[in-house]
Amino acid sequence: SWPCPSTCVGFDEDAEVPAQDLELAKEYLAQTDYNGEEITLLASTGLFARSDEIYEAVASMLREAGFNVNLQVLDNATVTTMRNNQEYDLHITNVICGNHPKPLLDRWLQDVHKSGYENQEMFDMIRAGYQAVDNDESAQLLHDAMAMAMEEVAPTIGLYRGDGLIAYRDNVSNFAYSDSKNYFNFSHVQKG
Repeated sequence: SWPCPSTCVGFDEDAEVPAQDLELAKEYLAQTDYNGEEITLLASTGLFARSDEIYEAVASMLREAGFNVNLQVLDNATVTTMRNNQEYDLHITNVICGNHPKPLLDRWLQDVHKSGYENQEMFDMIRAGYQAVDNDESAQLLHDAMAMAMEEVAPTIGLYRGDGLIAYRDNVSNFAYSDSKNYFNFSHVQKG
């Protein structure tokens, strides 16, 4: 229903999951110049729970709509190389967000997935949201940028949200995690 989880700044709790309409998808596809060329759907092995089933479901839905899909599930290093070389058409990945959508929005700003998508108004809104001193203003700007992305169905489409858990014992120290930056630091972890 929204690009980021409900724990994030800028989440819209009133957003609804877009309706799925196979016939409309076929109608839209028929209005394009697509002629059945093979489309590479790229994904990494074991990226998240039940990932292979999700990849197959997405490929199947695309085929039902009329696309000729070649699903390639490969090791992460190969996927990263192919992504950097723009050797794919669609890519399934995951994003870990805690209380801030920055890990997701930075991917849009930096075009990490080489989609070529640009929307200067949206990008300026995101940057202004990052820089806003007032928390409510920041939340509104980030919300509006994500609303724009939902309206345009770009630059990414969220499939589902899963919960992540981080657990460690009392005798573990110096473990650093920043949920706003999607960053784990194990370099100084000690047990004792």
